[in-house]
Amino acid sequence: MMMKVKTKLNVSAEFLYQRLIQTALDDLSQELGYQAAASELAGAKYQAGNEEYKAAVTVLAVEQNQSYHYMVELAQGQLMRSYDLKKLGANQVELVYQSQLVAKNWLAKFELAISDFFLGWLKSYNYKKLLKQLELSYSL
Repeated sequence: MMMKVKTKLNVSAEFLYQRLIQTALDDLSQELGYQAAASELAGAKYQAGNEEYKAAVTVLAVEQNQSYHYMVELAQGQLMRSYDLKKLGANQVELVYQSQLVAKNWLAKFELAISDFFLGWLKSYNYKKLLKQLELSYSL
């Protein structure tokens, strides 16, 4: 399953980047026992989630105000996500978001194909709505 969303937002690249990495910083800080800095994210491996559902997260690439890529190990496969930012102006950025789930077995691949066929457009639409809400919070 692959989803790609490309959109322009009226926010600064710095604001969007900080919002994207904040959860990772919080999770890494909790695991390390001290407040982690953004410079510590590159190559970091940590556990995320709650007591019932833990997932192993590996940060693959981080470039300040430009990109954030990570992988999550799940029971059914690996979830790869990437956020690439291109600064268009002081308060405008182009975001290219990609998400891909690589299934471990044929049954999981089949389920993903069916889900993607019927719900792929809805996931993309909902993600764009979420980004527009983020944009609104920037202007407040």
